[in-house]
Amino acid sequence: MNIPKISIIIPVYNVEKYLAECLDSCVNQTLKDIEIICVDDCSTDNSYTTLKDYQQKDSRIKIFRHEENKKQGTARNKGLEVATGKYIWFIDSDDYIDTKACQILYDAIKKFNVDMLCFTAVQFTETEENQMFSYPQYFQGVQINKIYHPKTNWKEIKFYNLNVSSCTYLTKRSVVQNFRFRERVWHEDTDFTAILLASVDSFCFIPYSAYFRRINPTSTT
Repeated sequence: MNIPKISIIIPVYNVEKYLAECLDSCVNQTLKDIEIICVDDCSTDNSYTTLKDYQQKDSRIKIFRHEENKKQGTARNKGLEVATGKYIWFIDSDDYIDTKACQILYDAIKKFNVDMLCFTAVQFTETEENQMFSYPQYFQGVQINKIYHPKTNWKEIKFYNLNVSSCTYLTKRSVVQNFRFRERVWHEDTDFTAILLASVDSFCFIPYSAYFRRINPTSTT
C-alpha cells in the first residue's frame, strides 16, 4: 500500500463560493503523492456537490459527511482518524495554499527532521475589483530555521507569541494522531495548537508563506 507523503484535512461547511479555489490549490500541488480528506459538516448549500464533482476527477480526494452539523473540531478529528499520510496539514475550506507548498514543506520537515514544521500565512481580503494582501503572520519570538525542543527546554520558547492556527504547521501523523480537537466549540485550534506545541519532541519555523487566509465575514474568525 502506498503511503501518501501528506494528508490534507479540510473541514467543509457552506463554502460553495470559495471551495473550488481551495480544492484547485490542493489538487494542483507539484507534490502529487498526497491525499485530500474532505469532511462535509452537513452543508446546506452546494458544497457537497462540489466535493463529489472534484472527487470524480481526482481519486486522491476522500469525502466523509456528517449527518448533523458538529463544527470544525469534530470534522478535523474525523480527518485525523482516517488519514494515512506521513504528515498532516489542516486547511480551511475558504482559504487556499501555494501550489508548491506541499513539496517545499515536505522537503523542509525531512531536512530538519522535526515532529512539527511551522510557517507563515498571508491574510487577504477580497473585493469585486481585486484581492488585497497583508503582511505574513509570523511566529513572533521564534528564530528562523532553529530546532526547538519543547519537552526539554521549554523556557526558551515564548509560547504566548506563537500562532495558534492549525493551518500554519505540518506535523508527523504518528505524533498528531495522539491528540484530538475539542468538539462542538468555536476556535477549537486555540488550545489544540498550544498543547501540541508543548508536546512535540521538536519543531522548527521557516519563513515561507505557504498559506493564504481569506478574511471572510461569514467565517468563525
